[in-house]
Amino acid sequence: MSTVLDALRRAVEHGDVEALAPGYGRNAELDASLTGSGRRRHQGRADIVAELARWWDGPGEEVTFEAEVFDDGAALWTERDGARLRHYVHFSGDLVVRHWVYSARPRGLFGGNSGAAVERRGELVVKRVVPLDGWMGRATRDDQGRSARLWLDGQMARLPVQLDTAIQRVEPDDGGYWVHMRDISEHLLGDERRLGPDELYAILGAAAGMHREFHGEDVPSATRVEDFLTIGSAATTAREVDEPDLPPKQLPAGWDAFAHAAPGDVASAIAAMLVDPAPLAAALARDGLTLTHGDLRDDNMGILGNDVFLIDWDLATMATPGVELVWFLLQDAWRTDVTREAIVEQALAAEGPLLDARGLALGALAGMCQYGWILGHSAVVHPDPAERAWAQDELAFWIPFVRAGIESL
Repeated sequence: MSTVLDALRRAVEHGDVEALAPGYGRNAELDASLTGSGRRRHQGRADIVAELARWWDGPGEEVTFEAEVFDDGAALWTERDGARLRHYVHFSGDLVVRHWVYSARPRGLFGGNSGAAVERRGELVVKRVVPLDGWMGRATRDDQGRSARLWLDGQMARLPVQLDTAIQRVEPDDGGYWVHMRDISEHLLGDERRLGPDELYAILGAAAGMHREFHGEDVPSATRVEDFLTIGSAATTAREVDEPDLPPKQLPAGWDAFAHAAPGDVASAIAAMLVDPAPLAAALARDGLTLTHGDLRDDNMGILGNDVFLIDWDLATMATPGVELVWFLLQDAWRTDVTREAIVEQALAAEGPLLDARGLALGALAGMCQYGWILGHSAVVHPDPAERAWAQDELAFWIPFVRAGIESL
């Protein structure tokens, strides 16, 4: 395995692709989704080497190569003269048998409103928000600068007192907005912080308070639920073919993997909803929609006592508490020793009449429309055994809820 990875490094650095050829199996497969060319699949050593030679022709001037190696594969980042790629490689013995490659933004190049860089101005941090910026902004038709409009239009002033956006003011500027925020970085969850029962209680309670406040009301700047359900659709991949963001490049392979990892009836139902989300959107609307954050997860949250900081409102959506809860659990259940069953019971108590078993099932169905490709990719493509086990466990837990959601449409 190390011999093949060394040869791959030399190919990236020096363009020595022919020397890499013996490292691929005779019937190896390459699945590449690159900026500007879309998805291209090749089978057989000769075709794969010919494709790689088009990428790495001669020595590179600025090259980085990072590899995380597992028993049967490797996950790699390469960057060559500004072209950054994410690789996943499967081995059989010492030969590569599957190789997935996706374009990604060059290191340090930020994109979209949620991923925008912040700058310090005095005691505040400032972020630029631009309508229709980033792949998710385009997928959700954010033509107003959603996170800025929620402040300017007064919705954020109505949030529960324990839910703090950290925003101090918003200033329109040249087709966009400057969002000025207090620096709450010390309270954000970060990469490894665990969530205890009291912190979960605060998060679920703050979210439930917001859901009660806006239930039955339409917030004009919020994402329409139909757009939210199809963020991961083929239309997104097609729209973003010339853009550098990684997730839209991973979507086709991720959904293919989901079809292998999930039961056939579930995979077929999700595929149909990504094409036509109207039946699920209508079922959700029957229970009454409310304002949801849309991206309730670790990167956007902080905790200080009973107060919850919640930033990056760029995916705020008219949806249901069930949709919000399932998204949160898919993202962050690993951060706590509290079981998912106990968290669900706690959420049902916090939400009261706004969340029941049907609402949870429909939320699971919506969550699989948004997150199924990630679970599939992690369960099938990613070579890390721990990543695979996590995804398979998530699928096993949620599939019964998803089936109940399908039956309740």
